[in-house]
Order: sequence, then structure tokens, then C-alpha cells
Amino acid sequence: MSDDDERAHRARLRRFSGLGFSALYPLWVAKGDDVFPTVAAQVDDALFREVGVIEPLVLPHAYSHLAPLVGVA
Repeated sequence: MSDDDERAHRARLRRFSGLGFSALYPLWVAKGDDVFPTVAAQVDDALFREVGVIEPLVLPHAYSHLAPLVGVA
């Protein structure tokens, strides 16, 4: 792996290792998609009370080529 690839990999790890990701992922794995309405309600409440922040993240690649695989098990 080149130095540039290693730096990019470390940057992605830092970006996706924040509290939001580390808390939500295991919950999603354990409870499935049913967890999202509860999380959405909590995010809505936090934004309404102005104590929450949404930080948009643009993925570096398009994944539209994988769309035909959605729902295929």
C-alpha cells in the first residue's frame, strides 16, 4: 500500500469512528432497520432543541452500480 493510500485509509477510519457511527452501527446490527425510526425521532428532537448537529459526509465514490443488488439475499 502506498503512503497516499495509507493516509487516505487512516482519514476514512477517523471519519467513520466518531461517536455517532460507533454507537449506531452495533445497534443496527443487533436490532436491524427497526432502530432507525427511534434514532430519527431522537435526531429530530436534538435538532429542534438546537443541541444536535448534522455533519454531511460526501462519499468519495458513486455506488449506483450496486443498485441492482439491493434486496437480493
